[in-house]
Amino acid sequence: MARQWRHLKVLKRSGRGHDPAGVAETKEGSCAVLCPACPDPERNLPVDWEEISKFKRFLYALFLAIDANFRSYSQELYFWKSSCSSHNAVNMADTKSSKGLAATGVGTVECARHNFKRPCRTGDLQVSEKYVNMDYMFFSTVRSTGLKVLKVSYDIACQWHKGLWGRMENLPEGFQLDHEAMDVTFLVPKFHLPAHITACQIYRIVPVVSPLSYSECGIG
Repeated sequence: MARQWRHLKVLKRSGRGHDPAGVAETKEGSCAVLCPACPDPERNLPVDWEEISKFKRFLYALFLAIDANFRSYSQELYFWKSSCSSHNAVNMADTKSSKGLAATGVGTVECARHNFKRPCRTGDLQVSEKYVNMDYMFFSTVRSTGLKVLKVSYDIACQWHKGLWGRMENLPEGFQLDHEAMDVTFLVPKFHLPAHITACQIYRIVPVVSPLSYSECGIG
């Protein structure tokens, strides 16, 4: 009952009652409240934004923060063996006792500068932060941005980004990005850096990836 009430309230607040086609024609992500400050080619960018010099591309960059809420007590690794420290998000992916549970946590992708939740950004987790779940959430929300510069913050970005584009090829065509034509940077939030090895602390810390400003949520 609570979920039904919440669902109806979301439809109401997103104006679905004004569409003659009704709820059945609701598109993916159309109920989300878009961040008014994040760059969006259809809302707040100049016509010639794609022609800007590479030194000013950061002005039209999308800052994303990925995170999840989970509890796990397992020891097995992902198929990618971690070359960084022993992070729970990596090491506890496949062995939590979850018999009878449809989900064991929730993952999300949000605007890292203004803390707005992205469209199609939240999903269930089955036994910790498996790459397949996090990949799906990430590509679900960035596939329609149309932007060329992405700054992605994730506490295990140093491991998660390895093989990301290869895993992307296993997703439906609509989820795939032309990443070779994009500038995508993977970062680790400062809060999580002490748990990483020196290499991560040097090359994944936000202040050394210039020109970036500090962010309140997820990145800084």
